[in-house]
Amino acid sequence: MMNRYLLFLKRSAVRFSTWLVTLLIVVLTLVFAKTVLPDKDNRTVMLYGTDEYAVSLAGRLTGKTDTPWIFAAASSAEEVTEAVKNGRAECGFIFADDLGDRILSGDTAECITYVRSPYTVKGNAAKEYVYAAILESYGMILVSNNADRIFPDGEAGFARAWQFYDSYAGNEKVFGAVTERIDRTGGSTIPGRTYPVHGMVGLLLFAQMLFAGAEGRFGHDRAYECALGRRERIAVSCIGKLAGVTLPGLAGLVMIRILEPVGSIVPEIMLYLAYILISVFWSEAVVRMAFREETVVCYCILACVTMMIAAPVIRESADLIPYVRYVRLLVPGGIYLTLLGML
Repeated sequence: MMNRYLLFLKRSAVRFSTWLVTLLIVVLTLVFAKTVLPDKDNRTVMLYGTDEYAVSLAGRLTGKTDTPWIFAAASSAEEVTEAVKNGRAECGFIFADDLGDRILSGDTAECITYVRSPYTVKGNAAKEYVYAAILESYGMILVSNNADRIFPDGEAGFARAWQFYDSYAGNEKVFGAVTERIDRTGGSTIPGRTYPVHGMVGLLLFAQMLFAGAEGRFGHDRAYECALGRRERIAVSCIGKLAGVTLPGLAGLVMIRILEPVGSIVPEIMLYLAYILISVFWSEAVVRMAFREETVVCYCILACVTMMIAAPVIRESADLIPYVRYVRLLVPGGIYLTLLGML
């Protein structure tokens, strides 16, 4: 068996397709590692301003605990931009240096810079919340400056009115809304995040095994395979697949440890090798189901698409298609990434 593996490995090393898959693994993992994907749970909003009014506003927002947002004060405008760029913040707001004077004078055009990325999906809601806070603060200033004319007892009346405002704004006294909780159907079975680098490497290796198996059964090696017994035929086919993904697999392991390491190196390598072995047998089963060359191509494409949907390579598909969680543990990629999330 070892001699056959070495022969298949030598043949694989001189094939263009082997180096093409290896190159694809390196290039695509680099691309996916640098891609910032939207986080549906990201509620961080960055705030920055040097004006006294802006600092006060940022302090009031960051101090709130009953908001759907997590407001954070930045030390510079560049920090806001960088946080949104790398996905740490959903969006950000940079206030003008003379924000307070411009609001009091009514010249509010372009006094706030709203920072967003192409992946910002909840920014408009955050924008409305920040604008409402500014208008609330502005209204408080107007009323405070004219307290003597509005309230018979001046500042005391203003303080009393503001107390009532806080009381009504902070609870359900006005509308008495009834809260109805609806549990979601489905959901993720993967603890933590998605693994784009691991998933892309696994998908490319799996595709390589499928098409190598199809070539072995219906291509130039068909006569050699037919001359073997059934068990020996399957064993030789599996060894050929394993040899065919050895070089791309080594490249994939290196890229994983550089770009997206998970846990210590030994458990991750063991899980990676287990995934490759499972994929070898799984791909062999897919290829053996086909009896014609036209059929095996369809089976290979279907298997690749199934694994791409079932395994959370880019996005957690179970959040969109609940039944994916039942299919996930039937495909090698789903098993691999599920166990990876437990490391």
